[in-house]
Amino acid sequence: MKELQSFDKIYLSIREILEKARHSAARAINFEMVNAYWNIGKAIIEEEQKGKQRAEYGCLLLKELAKAIKRIRERL
Repeated sequence: MKELQSFDKIYLSIREILEKARHSAARAINFEMVNAYWNIGKAIIEEEQKGKQRAEYGCLLLKELAKAIKRIRERL
């Protein structure tokens, strides 16, 4: 009976460690993805505006980027 209690204790400890690690990894991944999307948006805006206060809408850049990203997603 004592062996079972010891097993349960170590099992729950290991389980808690793994759950904390998974949660921490998910938070880190989410942070990095938000950061990546922010940087992508910044790069697009900088290219579209080319130093101007406002972009000239209807430019080809966004249409071509959308097509290229769609092709990438189709390959995944």
